[in-house]
Amino acid sequence: MKNKFKSFHQWIVKNKGKLFTIIIVHFLLTILLYLPYINLIYLVVTFFQYLVDWILILVLFHPAKRKILVVGIALYGINYFLYLLKINSLVDWVGNVSYFMIATYVLFSIREIRKPKSKN
Repeated sequence: MKNKFKSFHQWIVKNKGKLFTIIIVHFLLTILLYLPYINLIYLVVTFFQYLVDWILILVLFHPAKRKILVVGIALYGINYFLYLLKINSLVDWVGNVSYFMIATYVLFSIREIRKPKSKN
């Protein structure tokens, strides 16, 4: 267990610049989306902030497809239990993130499906 915390800490230290970038962009986007007239975008597309966060994560970290699918399905299951517990504020956020992850896995997998089969 101690070894996992140590490796996680090393990962945080190694990627602190990327994490800081995502946090700053999220913070600035939050402020921007509450400005007059721009908040109309937020009212129409409520998941816009999380979409930008997810794009930044994909660009900066390049996660593996399998990890994206596993975490997306796990979050989908967690979202189901949050819905049963009537915690609506988290249901919306966790639902958006899980759908982003599953859709990203599907989009990454389309390339493999469309590849022509090699003749052996």
